[in-house]
Amino acid sequence: MARRRLRPVLALMGLLTPALLVAGAAAPSYADPGSLYCQTPAPLGQADCTAPEARIYSAKADHGYQDLSRTPETTARDAEFYMSTVTDDPQDDVDGDKDNDEVTFTCQLLRNDTVVSGQAWQECTDPDPSNAYAYARGTIAFTELATGTYTLQVKAKDAATTPLGGDGSNEQATPTELTWTVVQPTTDTTPPQTRLTSAARRWHLFPYVAEEYAGDEPLKTARCRLGSTVRQCDGSQATIMGLSAGDWTFTVAGVDFAGNVDPTPAVNRFTVPVPSSKLRASSGWTKGTQFGYFFNGYSTTKRKGASLSAARAGTRSVVLVATRCPGCGSVKVTYGKKVIRKISLAASARRKRQLIAVGSWATAHRGRFSVVTLSGKPVTIEGLGFSRRR
Repeated sequence: MARRRLRPVLALMGLLTPALLVAGAAAPSYADPGSLYCQTPAPLGQADCTAPEARIYSAKADHGYQDLSRTPETTARDAEFYMSTVTDDPQDDVDGDKDNDEVTFTCQLLRNDTVVSGQAWQECTDPDPSNAYAYARGTIAFTELATGTYTLQVKAKDAATTPLGGDGSNEQATPTELTWTVVQPTTDTTPPQTRLTSAARRWHLFPYVAEEYAGDEPLKTARCRLGSTVRQCDGSQATIMGLSAGDWTFTVAGVDFAGNVDPTPAVNRFTVPVPSSKLRASSGWTKGTQFGYFFNGYSTTKRKGASLSAARAGTRSVVLVATRCPGCGSVKVTYGKKVIRKISLAASARRKRQLIAVGSWATAHRGRFSVVTLSGKPVTIEGLGFSRRR
């Protein structure tokens, strides 16, 4: 009878023996998806078998003037790099790893495909004792680099532990890389040619503007003006706040790394309309402020014959900025007693900041332009644009 009771126990021990042998012997690689620990579900408990991934989000040369990710050839002998973990999940914890494992970075520098002396895999993690960052971050910088082609390699690694208590760290298998070339400086007397890559439209409906530009060679900086006023800018963009109504001219002359200045600056001309709050209003209008309207303001009425008007000397083109909506009424735009255009503001859906051309002329006009309602239906006017250009 005792022998019969031992048989189930021996059978159970036979099933457990392979697992215990695995624990006592050399375990398979923890980060290997084929590992015992990485099976789903893991037979010995839930295991983290996903290695974090590094990204190089900033690569600068020449004290930050040149972006090596855009222009990977430079005469600068110094370079600095910033990296972080890659995550698509905003709910990840502070280090970008879903399993709450500390993430660190190691970096290596190669020159012409050979590891640079003293620059083999080394720690390049930024300390973050207060967990202030949204994800793990790292930094590394190099100085006095000789000419040649360089590759920075970065690997991320977390501090996960296996269910068996072994070394379960997950390290990125294939490093993240960025390659750039340091070249010998030459005597450069040729100025760059600057072009606008993103600029304000002809009629600009914002109190600020972001002008982006580039050169036919890398730009160290640029010289920017709005009208006759010098504006701060760098080698790729100028952000200008506080625009008022009127015609504006933006110019930018790129400066290359040899100090040559573009003698023929790129030019962008645009016009900001007059907001409704600055127009002369007859009785019957209600003025309001709300985000989403032109300059965050509007004038609305249901009174037939109500008018908004303004005069600008030298006017050669006019536009209306208004809201279109189901049930909206119609308006006419006049110059003096002459009707220039009648406009229906009815639409299938409500849309703010709608730009509507009124007219343009070869000769300048200096009289008063008016927007007059044609019915008792609701009308919302946001602005009226005047330009000395057609």
